[in-house]
Amino acid sequence: LPPRQGSPTGGVTPPARGAPLRVRGPPRRYNPGLSNTRPPAMPGGATANRPMRALQVSLGDRSYPIVVGAGALERRDLLEPIVAGRSVAIVSNTTVAPLYAGRLRAMLGGAAQVVDVVLPDGEAHKHWQTLNGIFDALLAARFDRNSVLVALGGGVVGDMAGFAAAVYQRGIDFVQGPTTLL
Repeated sequence: LPPRQGSPTGGVTPPARGAPLRVRGPPRRYNPGLSNTRPPAMPGGATANRPMRALQVSLGDRSYPIVVGAGALERRDLLEPIVAGRSVAIVSNTTVAPLYAGRLRAMLGGAAQVVDVVLPDGEAHKHWQTLNGIFDALLAARFDRNSVLVALGGGVVGDMAGFAAAVYQRGIDFVQGPTTLL
């Protein structure tokens, strides 16, 4: 936004309360390592009415895709290569799990085992006891370094599951599955 006349800092003055924020100009590329590609179409052309975008994060042998769009929970081909023959934990919360965990579980047919870890909902539950609950579930199911943790939901679920995956047995594979994108 251009600076407003009379602004003491000469910088951007936020819009009045309740006024829409307007962004001018073309979108900017923040990471040149990302490229836009379309994921392969499902049999029957299911992606035609559910547009998705796939971005490839290019990090050599640590590269990974980011898929954004409606219908991702119907795309078995997105997770099958990651979970085939491996133990998978679905970490979600009491709000999101009843809505989407069954569909995600159906996509994980090639996994050796699937364990559900349902956290209480809300920022108030972002603490060590909740994190220990995730670790307890992984240990009880005898998850090892070859296991995969899937976060189903954003916010607290993504934060807690991501941290758990990073430190469990010095790090296990992690898939982030936010249910909203802002």
